[in-house]
Amino acid sequence: MADILQRIVEVKRVEVERLKVELPIAELERRIETRPPTLNLAGSLFGDSVRIIAEVKKASPSKGLLREDFDPKWLARTYADNGAAAISVLTNADHFQGSIEHLYAVHTVANPRKIPVLRKEFIFDEYQIYEARAYGADAILLIVAMLTPEKLRSLMALSQKFWMQCLIEVHDEEELKVALDAGAEIVGINNRDLRTFTTDLAVTERLASRVPFGAVVVSESGISNRDHLRRIKSAGAHAALIGASLLGFVFVEGVRRRVSLEHAREVIQALREIRGAACPRIVGLFANQPLREVNHTIEKCGLDLAQLCGDEPPDYWDNVDAWVVRQVKVDEGLGRESAISDALHQIEEVVKRIHITLLDKRVSGALGGTGHTFDWTIASEIAKRHPLFLAGGLAPDNVRQAIDTVQPMGCGCIQWRRN
Repeated sequence: MADILQRIVEVKRVEVERLKVELPIAELERRIETRPPTLNLAGSLFGDSVRIIAEVKKASPSKGLLREDFDPKWLARTYADNGAAAISVLTNADHFQGSIEHLYAVHTVANPRKIPVLRKEFIFDEYQIYEARAYGADAILLIVAMLTPEKLRSLMALSQKFWMQCLIEVHDEEELKVALDAGAEIVGINNRDLRTFTTDLAVTERLASRVPFGAVVVSESGISNRDHLRRIKSAGAHAALIGASLLGFVFVEGVRRRVSLEHAREVIQALREIRGAACPRIVGLFANQPLREVNHTIEKCGLDLAQLCGDEPPDYWDNVDAWVVRQVKVDEGLGRESAISDALHQIEEVVKRIHITLLDKRVSGALGGTGHTFDWTIASEIAKRHPLFLAGGLAPDNVRQAIDTVQPMGCGCIQWRRN
């Protein structure tokens, strides 16, 4: 253990010794008795598609402050509303501006919705296990790089006493062997080297295949686009630890909300300069446009995602130079059951190719953005089988009802402003 990780742990040791005096284990045990039963993290991460562990984090050593208006409860509600399988809370104060209080705040939001909460911390002392459970953690992170094999086993055993699962984090083959020998059921493969903070997705590709069948594989760090998600899924990952918001620009000719490439580029550049690491992911909306034109716009504007709203075939999707959001239209004219079946058939192809689904209402002759809603119970049935984004007439006065009914990953909302 050296460099950045060692400095973080040295500071943490001083903090833990102070906390043992200020808040003794006896008091933590009293709080633990009042907590509801733990939720199953491993169970929440299994499925046909890559599950998302959304992260609540205020700052990082590499990017600095991520949000000045940091509100863990608001973030937790946002993640819960948008389909997160679990929520990770970074509680380290010295390098990440976190707090154990952030963990409890997220617990109060996530537990009623049956979403497991993971404490992400540099844990090396039994006291931190008691602390995690007392503040509502369902699972904890244990980092092999900073623990002896004996210490890893003892911390896992204590965690199991409280029915908390452990996500055992590794970065190389030697660490993976230590984790598996200790009986790890959830293996976190960190693509970032905690000694240098450099990131490489090849770490997941190299290690995931070595994890035995039945264990859950979580890929951590450096996952920001479609190709990244495809790579970790192909490698064998069940879940990814990521989190971001989206901002969209329309590039479709003849559409009222269309923006020029030059104007979009100017706005995106200014936004990234102002928001820095806290800037949302940028998505461009296209429909039946030449692939060369779409990829040119992606390159010039630096788009993170491309939403395809036309009749583009699957081979077209795979040659787009960004993570694809594929619009799937619900045809209510087919009748409820047939509409669900038709949408699911379209989504199967989207999921197979590691793209994202956005569900909208089919309106004859329209590409989208019509302002028409559709039967959200249809979307709810589809969302039970596949994570998706929801669109179709969403506005401030109805989006909450839509979210409560469908439980989507996110929503596409347009609020008109007339000058």
